[in-house]
Amino acid sequence: MTLRSGADYLASLRDSRDVWLHGHKVADVTTEPGLKRGAATLAGLLDRQASPEWSDPLSFAEPDGSRSATSFMIPRSAENIRQRGRAYYEWAKWSHGMFGRTPDYKNASVMAFAATSDFLNSGTAPRPADFAANMRAYFTEAKRKDYVLTHTLVNPQFSAERVKQGLSSPEVALQVVDDSLTVWVELINATGRKNVGGLEHEYEELEDGGYQRFTDGRTLLPRVPSIGVLWKFR
Repeated sequence: MTLRSGADYLASLRDSRDVWLHGHKVADVTTEPGLKRGAATLAGLLDRQASPEWSDPLSFAEPDGSRSATSFMIPRSAENIRQRGRAYYEWAKWSHGMFGRTPDYKNASVMAFAATSDFLNSGTAPRPADFAANMRAYFTEAKRKDYVLTHTLVNPQFSAERVKQGLSSPEVALQVVDDSLTVWVELINATGRKNVGGLEHEYEELEDGGYQRFTDGRTLLPRVPSIGVLWKFR
């Protein structure tokens, strides 16, 4: 799959995500009053992106003949850059600026990391994992499945004094529970919360790129390269 349909996207939201609204657990974000219109609008934008009418500038041909969203295009020429600009302009017009984080936003972030992925292998050697290869593989997956991605950077706070000091509140911030775990593991034992940076109930995968240490040495998030951690609902 490359360019996905709105119906496929809405089906992907009917999963085990834990969403609460006005004190009750939401069973289905695609039918919940107050939430469903946002999901439906985004589905409509994906349908428009996939339509032949908008193949230029909103998608580009892959070597195998399939098409991918222009926001995943690694620009290699001036025309590539111009096409990306036209595509972003159309997405912005469709949402009238009311979607602060349409999918093209994080697509560009993942694309940029993949295009310069060797940076992720820089630093202290030896490394038991090939971060650059991992990033390129994830970029290919996200592009072919046309994921709707979002990100999180900021930790929730309840201490104004710690905010003034540029520190997070350890009682609520996302943090590693078991310090014996290394950065190289695939599953990380963590607890706490992070603030989502957009598409709160409408995203499929989440990039976490903000992490720091507590003054006592504990880590809010694993000590990983800049791409952070990718969290999945599935």
